[in-house]
Amino acid sequence: MFRALSDAGIVIFMVITSEIQISCLIPGDQLGTAIQVLHDEFFACCP
Repeated sequence: MFRALSDAGIVIFMVITSEIQISCLIPGDQLGTAIQVLHDEFFACCP
């Protein structure tokens, strides 16, 4: 996840973790790109 965001040039300001989730604070203007990058990273195998 972090490599995919970094490779796409997404700046991560802060990371928050718990037992069941990972949250990242990123600039709002990069949200759409981050969503697409993470979708591609985790669901590339699915049509």
